[in-house]
Amino acid sequence: MDKVKLFFRNHWPLLAGVGVLYGLVLWCLLSLLRLNDGHFVYTLDDPYIHMAMAKNVVRHGVWGITGHYFTSSSSSLIWTALISICYFVFGVNDYTPLILNILIATGLLIWLYAISKNIAQKQWMTAVLLISVTVLTSLPNLIFMGMEHTLHLMMTILFAYFASADLSCSGDSTRNARIRLLILAPLLVLSRFEGLFMVFAVCCLYLARKRIIQAVTTGVSALLPIVIFGLISVSKGWLFLPNSVMLKGKHPAGFSFTAVMTFLNEAIDKAVMNPFLMRALACAVILAVFFIIRTRKFWIRQTLLAVIFCCTMILHLLFAQIGWFFRYEAYLVGFGIFVSGFLLMPDNNSSETKRLLKSGGMTAVLFIILVVVTPFDARSVHSTTRIPIASNNIYDQQYQMARFIKQFYNRQTVAFNDIGAVNYYADIRCLDLWGLASMETARLRMSRKYYVKNIEDIAKKYRVKIAILYDAWFPNLPESWLKAGEWIIFDNQVCGHNVVSFYAIDPDEHVRLSQTLKHFSPSLPSDVRYRFFDNP
Repeated sequence: MDKVKLFFRNHWPLLAGVGVLYGLVLWCLLSLLRLNDGHFVYTLDDPYIHMAMAKNVVRHGVWGITGHYFTSSSSSLIWTALISICYFVFGVNDYTPLILNILIATGLLIWLYAISKNIAQKQWMTAVLLISVTVLTSLPNLIFMGMEHTLHLMMTILFAYFASADLSCSGDSTRNARIRLLILAPLLVLSRFEGLFMVFAVCCLYLARKRIIQAVTTGVSALLPIVIFGLISVSKGWLFLPNSVMLKGKHPAGFSFTAVMTFLNEAIDKAVMNPFLMRALACAVILAVFFIIRTRKFWIRQTLLAVIFCCTMILHLLFAQIGWFFRYEAYLVGFGIFVSGFLLMPDNNSSETKRLLKSGGMTAVLFIILVVVTPFDARSVHSTTRIPIASNNIYDQQYQMARFIKQFYNRQTVAFNDIGAVNYYADIRCLDLWGLASMETARLRMSRKYYVKNIEDIAKKYRVKIAILYDAWFPNLPESWLKAGEWIIFDNQVCGHNVVSFYAIDPDEHVRLSQTLKHFSPSLPSDVRYRFFDNP
């Protein structure tokens, strides 16, 4: 009993952080199971893309959204590979991404605890850091997305932490430091391609430090797996980068003054629409300037962490997306909290830092900054409390679409704009009208030549039976496509639209599609409405 009390006394910050995480996860899990008639469903359709690809790797030896051909549909190569390994060992199941995310989130908190307990003078500081990362980043939200974002956050913090430590040394890297970065750089990029932003920032700092070898080796190690996969993808007739990166990434439409200014204005708009990121950026800048002024040094760990964070955020705002249930910027949120906490903790091992932060007036100012800019706002509360509803949205729409396809159109060719759950639960040939899993539609979208005639020709080419899509995403569809029905969900949080439509692409298929919809729709959840269109 004394050992238990001693363990609790010594490690209560870790227990508090993990306890808050597990408590929130349990609440969300029970709530979404209640809403979903006992079915576990993720809060987005996207995790089912990884799951479908992993299923096909294990069962068919094919890296693709279907088991019939290769597709470059995953922007997180390591996440799809991890799920594939788990499916190979434990069999294909719905819970693997959830369990992986819980384990990674727990590992992240343990690692943060191991770092902060050697820095913070008081245990409550460590507890605040762990709980802040859990709640303000909304780790439960990332967990129930079932995607790679928790892993990306962990790799981001690990890479920045060790890179800043190495950069703060005046001499060359030690062998251990080089090995760590050579391992972490590709893992960071493979977890999400946005990892290149941080690697680029770190390599630039190495060049400024006149450490050319470290800059080159770190950059090459990050790019090498991308190049290898890109060459494989091109050999299969696909693009060098995954379609999701090419379709969702941001870049100037040209090099004219107007194009560049439009590109910059879009980045500014993203910043304005996400004030938390601007507050986090302002906090990092203020703290970095404070350390530079007081120490008259730039190459110290605290300043370098803040600089890496600022550069990464600016590059993300320029070239990547923000939003979609808070997932794209999640790693910036967690990384920003870590950086702020690291800079504000008096370091037991650094008398200089301790002396700086114990100066009464400045410590008070920094505390006020922390309270003001820390995002105890609607973002973290909203993202966590809406998890059950988001899961219910996917259950009401994509999960039911998968049930319908598996029952009536399994092993046939169907067109979609949401391709995850239908390909995971059913075995079909899929025409992706949005382009993530179909090269022809992706090329047309990127060239801005995606017209009604193109859609009609591609559907005929692949002998597509039916299409299930959002009318709002495709305002102009071929006149020969006949609508047979619609499903309508309510309180939509994450689906692309609340109304999904069913089209018979071949007029002869309209009667059968109408009959199957009338047979199936009464089995939909009670909160889903439906209507039919009998007259072609």
